Amino acid sequence: MAALGKIDDSTAARAVQTVLRAATGPLRTAVIEALVAERDPRVVPLLSRVIAESTPLGSDHDVVVAMLDALGAVGSEKAVPTLVTTSRVKRLFGGKKLKRVKEHAVAAIVQIGGAAGTAALDDLAKSGDRALKKVVAQRRH
Repeated sequence: MAALGKIDDSTAARAVQTVLRAATGPLRTAVIEALVAERDPRVVPLLSRVIAESTPLGSDHDVVVAMLDALGAVGSEKAVPTLVTTSRVKRLFGGKKLKRVKEHAVAAIVQIGGAAGTAALDDLAKSGDRALKKVVAQRRH
């Protein structure tokens, strides 16, 4: 699984996404840990592609949240654009799923830190929707 994570290709992303959708609990955790164990920035494009091809507020919600956490664990500034894009997801009456996606995306940005992370948080605090601004403010204090 770790080798598959380093392949920047849509078929590799679909294979990982299929496994993650089918797996639950400890099995899903094991797959994600295998992907991020080495904290290799080469897995960032694959994780980003899985997020981009998923429905964060639909049936793929748990997979997307796990991928957001994985991007934070890898700690590469390459992940910041994906995290920013995902944090800006909107839906009328998004409820708990929307809040959870925003919280995990912002938490991953905070975990990554660095100049790109700080700039992204500053931008989200200024230009994000009300819920996103609130999440950013909570994470900074």
